[in-house]
Amino acid sequence: MIRDFAAGQADLMKNMPGRRFISFVLLLVGAMCFGPASRLAFGDDALAAGPLVTNLPGSLYPQVTSDRVVTFRIKAEQARQVQIEIQLPSPLVLDMTKDQDGYWLAKTSPVPTGFFYYSVIVDGFATTDPGSRIFSGRGGLSSAIEITSSNVEYYDISAIPHGTIREMHYYSQSVGSWRNITVYTPPDYDVQSAVRYPVLYLQADSGEDETAWARQGREGYILDKLIDEGLIRPIIVVNENGTVRVGNDTSTDDTGVVFDQVIAKELVPFIDKSLRTLPDRADRAFAGFGKGADQAMSIALAHPDEFSGIGAFNPAFSEFNPGEDAGRRIFDAAALNRSLRLFYVGVTTDDPLYLSVEDAHQSLDKAGVVTMFVKSKGPVGWVLARRQLADFVPRLFAARPRGAAAR
Repeated sequence: MIRDFAAGQADLMKNMPGRRFISFVLLLVGAMCFGPASRLAFGDDALAAGPLVTNLPGSLYPQVTSDRVVTFRIKAEQARQVQIEIQLPSPLVLDMTKDQDGYWLAKTSPVPTGFFYYSVIVDGFATTDPGSRIFSGRGGLSSAIEITSSNVEYYDISAIPHGTIREMHYYSQSVGSWRNITVYTPPDYDVQSAVRYPVLYLQADSGEDETAWARQGREGYILDKLIDEGLIRPIIVVNENGTVRVGNDTSTDDTGVVFDQVIAKELVPFIDKSLRTLPDRADRAFAGFGKGADQAMSIALAHPDEFSGIGAFNPAFSEFNPGEDAGRRIFDAAALNRSLRLFYVGVTTDDPLYLSVEDAHQSLDKAGVVTMFVKSKGPVGWVLARRQLADFVPRLFAARPRGAAAR
């Protein structure tokens, strides 16, 4: 069975000469191969050397050399021991050496392109690096380094119209507290006051909060470029925190039942009331990365009346049974295929969980559920998540032909 997006995808590819593509496999019950929807440049391995983009303004360290060696430098004159604990992507502890001026230094082996969290451990106490920006990651506040290619364009800032990253708040009866969300609105949102927009709900991985896609993921720059190049319609993107604690309880909502209620019963109505959305399922999708992909699948499949698209970027499948939705109902494959415009599953073959994702996809395939299964290479992390977002969004929110009326 071939979905209706296949013909449009083939037409799109005819207009994409000379572009670098992410390799993938598209499985539509049978196997068919197409190129990715995005035409954005994904760069190569040429390195941008010097102080890192994750440093605070004016901070020379951490910095990277042309051979990808990162040097850390910490001022701690009274300390007896200073270490760097970093995910590369496996945990690594570097012992630092103190110089005569009271600076502690350490160097890594060559580091691959990517975004990596790290902590400074001073006499056994883990803290952040005063020279680094602070990010929500690994379940708390963390420093980070990002090793970038010198010619990567699709997630860098550039001289084009930019949207706005907004912080908003709403009260959740399900949780019993106020919740913070991050919202991206497109460049023309505050100018085109009569225009309404589709909405993508987009979740980060476990241990990251509602700010992660805007800061680590650079969703704003990616969407700005897709809009500027005419690849997508202007859209609104909403980021929630997938970790839910009810009331004063310190335990989390591990079953996902409360978060399901928060999204479907509270957040979606709040966004439709507060922003100029297209308040219908045809213009609403749910996507996520890692644990966020599990949440996106479970919630969207449990509420087919609310969402018409799913994007699962490197799902963990740790809590997702591919034969059931969040309500533990067995799929009606035919009804699901009719309700979803796109069910996208992106995975890297370098993910330790790759085989479990492959098995889950095969289960969906055998059940007759139509999915777009996209394989790529490279380590799990924010660089991969950005690529998957840039590939997914044009498939679901493709720009209308010239002259088509805005809604």
